[in-house]
Amino acid sequence: MKELIETYGRASGQLVNFNKSSVVFSKNVTRVMQQEISSFLGVQVVESHEKYLGLPTYVGRKMTTTFQYIKDNLAKKLEVWQGKLLSGAGKDILNRVVAQALPTYAMSIFQLRKTFCEDLEQMCARELLKNSSYWQIGDGEMADIWSNSWIPELRSGKPSRNGTALAAVTKVRDLVGASGF
Repeated sequence: MKELIETYGRASGQLVNFNKSSVVFSKNVTRVMQQEISSFLGVQVVESHEKYLGLPTYVGRKMTTTFQYIKDNLAKKLEVWQGKLLSGAGKDILNRVVAQALPTYAMSIFQLRKTFCEDLEQMCARELLKNSSYWQIGDGEMADIWSNSWIPELRSGKPSRNGTALAAVTKVRDLVGASGF
């Protein structure tokens, strides 16, 4: 087996670093045989390889759980963009480029279900819009002071509520009165 690997290495130019390598055996291989092979090759035996080249080595029936890391990576990227003022075109580009690029590598290897990809795209669009957009105030009648993002200079987009805030003041229009903007 070792000679076969070395022959492949000479032919392809791809050498195996046995010091950094490990091996996973199926349940059908006895412990004795596992020990013999691992000591002959000079590699350690491990229960499983979680990822190889950034992809999961085992995909079970719960694909959504297996590929959750794609959604998590997207959420981290969206968090970085939170609060940044982006034009509509900027949001569209981020949505298209990032949301579509993150799963591309995994999709080239595995057949991800259409629903997973659609869910990822919807999550991206929804989060990107929610976290990086602000109300256009207009007359202030529709913008809620406490729950809508309407102040670009504040990280949360809205003022913090304190004990002195009047309960009657709920819309941005209430802050300036009937005189308008």
